[in-house]
Amino acid sequence: ALANGGGLMRCLTGTEVFLRTILHAPTYIQGSFLMHVLGEGLVLDIFRGGEFLAQNKVEKEIYRLCMQDEARHVSYGTMHLKYFLENHPDRKKALAEIIETVKALEKVIDKFGDEKISQLVQRVTRLKSPQR
Repeated sequence: ALANGGGLMRCLTGTEVFLRTILHAPTYIQGSFLMHVLGEGLVLDIFRGGEFLAQNKVEKEIYRLCMQDEARHVSYGTMHLKYFLENHPDRKKALAEIIETVKALEKVIDKFGDEKISQLVQRVTRLKSPQR
């Protein structure tokens, strides 16, 4: 981005809020859950969409390899959370704190709701359908 003179630009407000929430998470486990399970899970879905829209075998393979890498990140976060909850002295309280973090985040990031997802599905369907 910097080499061609375009600069890094700015990210969407929702993305910025999500990243700030991860960085300022009260505990490591909450930050890890937000980043590895929610964030990387979303990126995994984006790569899955890229594979679906890929124009040739090489593009499909690139997206498959990216998905494989993201799946490792999601797996790490999931197993880390599982270990934490299995070994935490007050499991219910720990789980409640994580749920509270997610609910607070949902209130801030409301731009990517069902309506946006259905619009995205419609666009993808149009892209994949044969030209008339």
